[in-house]
Amino acid sequence: MSPATYTVNSGETFKVDILVDTGGTASVSRVKSVLSFDTTTLQVVDDVPTVVGTQIKPGPLFTTAASTNTVDTVTGKITYDTGTLSPAYTGRGVLASITFKALAAGITRPSFSFSTSQITSTTGENILDIVNDGTYTIGGTTGAVSVSPTPVVTTTTTTTTKGGLPVTGAVENTLAVLALAGVFFLTSWVFGKKVV
Repeated sequence: MSPATYTVNSGETFKVDILVDTGGTASVSRVKSVLSFDTTTLQVVDDVPTVVGTQIKPGPLFTTAASTNTVDTVTGKITYDTGTLSPAYTGRGVLASITFKALAAGITRPSFSFSTSQITSTTGENILDIVNDGTYTIGGTTGAVSVSPTPVVTTTTTTTTKGGLPVTGAVENTLAVLALAGVFFLTSWVFGKKVV
């Protein structure tokens, strides 16, 4: 599957391609893909609305129509079976595309059935040796209102006396620190020590 991983929000749709790679040398005349998915987290969107039922979108791998293109929306099973004897296919390409709708937050892993999926060579041999499943992370609902904590505002009240100086204690403390630093500097200078 491509992409093999993806992150999406609940309520959004995303597309996954079923890829076939013959390894560059084998000629393939038929591909049967059987894929299972969790119906509590994913829904397949019908990509062929002119046909009754739910189907996935055929890819450009074979020019003939699929002999089977079904989605069992109750059990979560997709079966796509297509092929042709002439011309056979060699290379890497898109067999079909699935449009999923994310239903619920969590991690979901659609997976191929290795025992029932097939890649049939022109000699009639099943050459399927690896399947790559997908892992998709579904976040919260699309368009959800994000609630931020209420900001805390800190205020400082300053009272001014008749003479115009603030009565907060801040100025008095600052003057005391400056006076102490001055005494230290003066003492160090008088005794000939260098202050850095």
